[in-house]
Amino acid sequence: MTETLSLEAGGARVELAPAIGGAIARFRVGDADVLRPVSEEARAAADVRGYACYPLVPYSNRIADGRLDFGGRSHAIARNFGDHPHSIHGLGWQRPWKVAAHDKQSALLALDHTAEGTDASAWPWPFRASQSFALETSGGNATLMATIAIENTGSMPFPFGLGFHPFFPRTAATELGFHAEALWETDATQLP
Repeated sequence: MTETLSLEAGGARVELAPAIGGAIARFRVGDADVLRPVSEEARAAADVRGYACYPLVPYSNRIADGRLDFGGRSHAIARNFGDHPHSIHGLGWQRPWKVAAHDKQSALLALDHTAEGTDASAWPWPFRASQSFALETSGGNATLMATIAIENTGSMPFPFGLGFHPFFPRTAATELGFHAEALWETDATQLP
């Protein structure tokens, strides 16, 4: 079983898995899962894609054909998702994170990327990423504050994008609705 950190406040509980891509394994309030909990199969296989949420850093979505043009140069970015033709979601979700701080209601996770040797093919610029989690309750409500940040630890500027990839539980009563004025459709390889 993968080592996890637990945060608790009132009836809310968050389980983090730093070694599995810095992922959230579970976020539960009372007897209701706010995020889809990791399955025992995904936990046993250390499959971050089966977890409740994982970080997207230093980019989200896809880099077409693993080729990024920036600063007057073309950079090859390793394809990191099986036979998928593009680089996907950065490298943070595929690396272990270190626990920089942890108490009963909060945690700080860190990831250092040196961009040296084979690491340079995943992302050619060095950085330090952090995720902070703080669980609070007030008046019977629970709030999980999750923040992701990146710091350029090198001397050259670089493009980046950050985000979280959450998964929500789905039941027969689940409904999803939204209003959008526009949308991007994707092609067969999931590029917008």
